[in-house]
Amino acid sequence: IERTIVVPAGIQTLSVSHSISSIGTLTTDKFSLTGNLIVNGSFETANGANPQNPLGWSPVVAPGTTATFGYPTLGADGGKAVHIEITNIGPDGNARWQFDEVPVTTGTEYTYEEYYKGSTIHDIIGRYTFADGSEHFFGLKKEIPAATDWTFLTGKFVAPQNIKSVTLMSLISTNATLDLDNTKMFASG
Repeated sequence: IERTIVVPAGIQTLSVSHSISSIGTLTTDKFSLTGNLIVNGSFETANGANPQNPLGWSPVVAPGTTATFGYPTLGADGGKAVHIEITNIGPDGNARWQFDEVPVTTGTEYTYEEYYKGSTIHDIIGRYTFADGSEHFFGLKKEIPAATDWTFLTGKFVAPQNIKSVTLMSLISTNATLDLDNTKMFASG
């Protein structure tokens, strides 16, 4: 049996239970809830402790770089989005939005999606965190072309051995702008 559950806007958690209405047994096998692993991937909810940032997201700027981060800005679908503008790039500089780490499973393929517009190329860099606490960075998509209109982008990766979690970072590394909206990450294989 397959069912689709439409979760109302603003709901942060969902519980699903199985029950029987008479004497007997219930056996379940191979069930899952799939959906966006990124908390607040649409940027619609502000961080209550810091309303200048979306819930579940962090702005990061490299030392020596001057950047402003805008939230909320107008998104691809008329809702909220995020914005970065670098006005002075440092020697190893970049600025980025990154979502809170999400747990992933070894050997599983994941798909990442975003809508973006920006005045220069940007990269999507991932950071794996392993069970032993070590980290490894990887390029999911590099030198994504500039776009004046909202543009859809997707990429896939397979979680490596001994993985604990991952985050992805959409970043720019020159004096430019980048807007993001409607980000998703889900198990796809």
